[in-house]
Amino acid sequence: MAAHAFAANSAGTDLPVLSTPPVNTPPQGALVLVQVLTQSPATLQSLRDNKGNTFQPINPGQTYSDQKAGTALFVSENARGGAGQSWSLVKAPGHGADEASLYVVVVAGARQIGAWGFSNTTPYGLRTPLETTADDSIVVSFWGPADYSSSARDPYNPYFAPAGWTLGGQNDNGYNQCSGAYAWIRVPSAHTVLDPQWSSKKSVKANGSMWLVEVTR
Repeated sequence: MAAHAFAANSAGTDLPVLSTPPVNTPPQGALVLVQVLTQSPATLQSLRDNKGNTFQPINPGQTYSDQKAGTALFVSENARGGAGQSWSLVKAPGHGADEASLYVVVVAGARQIGAWGFSNTTPYGLRTPLETTADDSIVVSFWGPADYSSSARDPYNPYFAPAGWTLGGQNDNGYNQCSGAYAWIRVPSAHTVLDPQWSSKKSVKANGSMWLVEVTR
C-alpha cells in the first residue's frame, strides 16, 4: 500500500470541484482505486488527477441510500505519480453544492483488478461473499453507510473496519448519506472467501454501499 487520501464536503457547500490533499506516490507503475459517493447519481461529471492519468469505471455507477445517492469505483492501471499527487471529483453543472466524498487507494507493484463485488442490500456486508483469484493479493473495501443520523452534529459517528483489516481513512461530512470509510487486507492464497462486516457507533439503514475489490500482482 503506497498511499491513500480522501476528501469530502457537506451538503450546501458550494464546491464545484472536490479535491484530495496532495500525497506522494510512486513515480510510475502503481494501480489506483478511486471511489466516489455523491448526493445523487447526477452529481458526478468527471474524475481526474494532476498527473494526467485516465480512470476507467470498474462497473457502471450504482445507487444506494434508497436509490437517492450515487456511488462509483474507478481504476487507473500503471499510473503516473510522484510528489504532490491529488485527485478531483468534478461535479456536474447545477450540482456544485451537492454532498460528496472521494476516496483514493494507491497500490505499488500491482498489475490489475481481480475479483470485485458491490452490495446495497445488507447493512454491513456483501450480498455474495468475494472469492480471491490470485495468491498474495490485496483486497480493498469501500463502505458508505446510509444512516441519516446527523452524526456530524450529534456527535461524530466513527466507523470500524472489519476484524483483521487496516483502516485507511474515514469521514463524516454531514448527514452521513455520503460519508464512508475504506480499509484493506493482504490475502496470501487464491480462492480465499471474504465477507467483511463493517460496524459503526450508530445503527445504519439496510441499504448502505459496499465495494469490495481485489488487486493482484
